[in-house]
Amino acid sequence: MLPAALSGGVLAPASAAGADEPAQLTFPDDVPTVDGSDPGAPSGLPAGWSRTSLGTEATRYLAYGRTLDGSTVHVAAATPGASVDGAEGFTLVLKTPDGDSCAQSSESRSDGDRGMVVVSLSAGPADPEATTDPTSSAEACADASTLLVELRRSTSTGVTGEADVWFRVVEEAAVVDTDGLPAPERAPSESSVDVSGEAEDRPGSADIATAPLIGTGIWRGTVPAGGQVAYRVRLGEGQTAHAELVSPTLSDDEASAVGYSASLRLSITSPMLSAQRMVNDSASLSSSQPARAQAAAGPVSYLNRYDTTAGPTLAGEYLVVIRLDPIDADGFDARPYTLRLRVDGEAAPLERTSSPTYLAGDEAGDVVPLGFTDPESADASSTVRYVAGGALVAVGLVLAAGGGLLIRRQAVASR
Repeated sequence: MLPAALSGGVLAPASAAGADEPAQLTFPDDVPTVDGSDPGAPSGLPAGWSRTSLGTEATRYLAYGRTLDGSTVHVAAATPGASVDGAEGFTLVLKTPDGDSCAQSSESRSDGDRGMVVVSLSAGPADPEATTDPTSSAEACADASTLLVELRRSTSTGVTGEADVWFRVVEEAAVVDTDGLPAPERAPSESSVDVSGEAEDRPGSADIATAPLIGTGIWRGTVPAGGQVAYRVRLGEGQTAHAELVSPTLSDDEASAVGYSASLRLSITSPMLSAQRMVNDSASLSSSQPARAQAAAGPVSYLNRYDTTAGPTLAGEYLVVIRLDPIDADGFDARPYTLRLRVDGEAAPLERTSSPTYLAGDEAGDVVPLGFTDPESADASSTVRYVAGGALVAVGLVLAAGGGLLIRRQAVASR
């Protein structure tokens, strides 16, 4: 079995929000810039966040040097595209310097869909439960000290101009022994979330670096029409998150002004910004009942990566994203909501062959943060300080000849 997991989609599609509210989630800005314009000398791609720009017919050639023996390397590329008003498509490829294909995935959005396109993939050890020997390509991808990353606009691109792209790279140490690990398990279905206690006012943020870090509890906020907000929730090995979003019933006059097309959408994404392997939902605003949407992610489990129907695989900070469709009516700049979140299970870290478990920036730790975790903040209960960036190391390699989040109700998606 090829040791590569493919996932991606359109991240948090949204139309124009208010002047002070971004229509899309925003990513860290102060991160290293990578070039990658020379196919004969791929630019070094650091762990953590970095960014580049990509022309309509251009390709970016990058190289990531493995630090941990036997590791799995996870790579994601996220972009708003060159124009929010046109169709976009991107292809991400992962291979060895000798041309062995490790993984390839393409994602796109249609004309008029203003979502951010996300493509993510990974390469690492073969399935320990496989009944046949891995292919030579699989072994090469698992053993290669350097992995080449290529990113290009695909044929579905309908606009011209430069597109800004953010890369997110996480290197994960191998486990000491896979015997006895929990078998792959499907993500749970959506359900009502029973959480005790009083609701707390805590608005979400469109900036993933400052999105509040929350756990089990009841949280209140508002989401702008045509925009979205996010929270971070930490999930360890063996844990599952259930989320439920409720917005009040509209009056008859409000329902008449809004119409029948406006919906609240709730989703959970992985630390690699993928909505695959999650259960996400939407609900229409109406005068007959509150809008109610439910989502779930988990259980986080190492062996899930080898099963296309199982839940997520990476411990770390997941994003709970709330989106409100555009509303063309006076007085509907934003809608209030209550978010109920429940995290089930106790985190049970696996014994790994290397410490730290994950490389996700200049500093590393046992979990995979999403944005900049501020250790001085009372809300950022992380024990790990994540700093994006780091010195870029030129990797003078010569290429050898030779790879939604549509926030709607969806079953657990295959890779």
